[in-house]
Amino acid sequence: MGSRELIELLIQWAQSMIAPVVLAFTVFTVLYFLIRYVAYVIKKRIFKDNIEDDVYAKKVANIVGSIVMYIGMAFNVLIVFQIIGLDVGILMAGVSFGIGFAMQQILENMFAWFLIISNPMLKVGETIVLQWSYNNTYGMIEKLASRYTVIRQVNGRKLVIPNVTFNKTPIQTYMREDVVRGEVLFTVEHHIPIDQLQKLIKRAVNTHPNIEQKEKTSIIPALVDGAGTTFTVYFFMNPKTSPPMFKVASDVRVIIMKTLNTYHITVPYPKKVLDFAPDTEVLSPAKQ
Repeated sequence: MGSRELIELLIQWAQSMIAPVVLAFTVFTVLYFLIRYVAYVIKKRIFKDNIEDDVYAKKVANIVGSIVMYIGMAFNVLIVFQIIGLDVGILMAGVSFGIGFAMQQILENMFAWFLIISNPMLKVGETIVLQWSYNNTYGMIEKLASRYTVIRQVNGRKLVIPNVTFNKTPIQTYMREDVVRGEVLFTVEHHIPIDQLQKLIKRAVNTHPNIEQKEKTSIIPALVDGAGTTFTVYFFMNPKTSPPMFKVASDVRVIIMKTLNTYHITVPYPKKVLDFAPDTEVLSPAKQ
């Protein structure tokens, strides 16, 4: 094949590509403005359904609009390739697999974030208790990011939790409630009269300035064992006007201990008994 024939083939190919390229450019332009309009309408609709100054609603609207824009533009480019005549089947499969594998955790945390910020009970500054299966974590929500939530614990340290984990964990709120119940345990010896002790401790606990609904303060025997009788003190407080729960509970515990000392009520020391077999020589002096 000569150079002249090659040039003629290229000219024919270019002429045959003019119509598809023009069509592809036209379709791309029309779809681009259509996608932008759809993303704008979705953002406005999300923002309209929320409070005007809600910063989280703005974030959600912007992110959802961006996701719609990116997805729409990706399909727009693929449509343009298809019009030109490029086979995008293999390209789409490879790109979809790679993006899906790389973005799985990011997308999971982002969707969990949408659920978290759409919950009016979970906002920055809210005091909560995370009820793990093995322990509870008390703290304040400091940050709600798109991939993780930051909890400021009572010891001042930050706890960073993936949004997927945070969304699946049972949560108790405090600052949104008008009254919450706290509890404190204490143990006394068996011979102390229960009815007199209950009246004494209830009167003492109700002297705390942050105790609400004082008539509902109760002292209930919870456990009787060899060491003594353990009581649970239930009290109520307003988390919106009171110090944190752990501070009030600590104060109540101090009041109880001072009251017991004032009336010479002894707190039993937890005893542990170690039994050894009579023939053991574990503690025998070493033989010379």
